[in-house]
Amino acid sequence: MVLASLCPRGHANPPDLGQCVRCGHALLGDLRQVPRPVLVTLALSSGEQVPVAGDVVVGRAPQPPAGADAHLVALVSVPSATHLVSRSHLIFTTAEWNVFVQDLGSSNGTVLARPGHAAVLLPPYVPTPLLVGDLLDVGDGVTIHVEAPR
Repeated sequence: MVLASLCPRGHANPPDLGQCVRCGHALLGDLRQVPRPVLVTLALSSGEQVPVAGDVVVGRAPQPPAGADAHLVALVSVPSATHLVSRSHLIFTTAEWNVFVQDLGSSNGTVLARPGHAAVLLPPYVPTPLLVGDLLDVGDGVTIHVEAPR
């Protein structure tokens, strides 16, 4: 659940905005707790589209993190013929209205390319905030583009 401001069409928005991010209508100023909406869509180089409203683990044979409720974690398998992509390579997490990515100590790392900035290798086990437009390269030709929710 997240605290949200609703527009006249019922779209949930972060409470600090003045207009709806989906339809542009003025927000009503009425705050309420709502189920977290999809915050971003992950566009994989395979063509798969993955909505993110909770935890998502990506890898060649992904597993939920230790102690996590397996029913609450989306597992996304990606091809890796040369095994450059680790079994559980990275995890996407949410907090309030933000999305984070964390490399799970993968063998070959994860590169984050953000428009207007130099590409960086993500440090392992450090949550990094994501923005729409970011591109993640996990190796073996597998990329993940962070897009606005659909």
